Amino acid sequence: MSAAHPPSVADECWSTDEEQFESGTLGDLLDNHDELKPGAIVWRGIAVRPNNTHLCDANDVIDTMADRAGAFAGEHADDYPAVSEEARAELDQILSDWIDKHAAPHFFQVGDVQSYVLTETDFIPSKDTQ
Repeated sequence: MSAAHPPSVADECWSTDEEQFESGTLGDLLDNHDELKPGAIVWRGIAVRPNNTHLCDANDVIDTMADRAGAFAGEHADDYPAVSEEARAELDQILSDWIDKHAAPHFFQVGDVQSYVLTETDFIPSKDTQ
């Protein structure tokens, strides 16, 4: 599941159809769906964003280096690159930081989905939006 906009509040997201979770708060959902009325059923879920290392990690880079070295030098490149666990962890952190800075995911999966029945109280503007 994905959204046009990531959730704006603490990983909470809402849906009118239990498939498209595009609103960060219940208020956002109500603002974007004039057809909703008290008694309607909507769904609340928790956004689950990918861990940056699921997108690219040190092993991806090191494996690519080994493959290319083998293609270039054959058996002379066996065991290349032999890097320590500390070096792998350092590269993981560098890649994660780069992803945060230049390619932060705008997508997410949704977990812990629960139905919610709208009440009249949900339609009363909060002090924050007045």
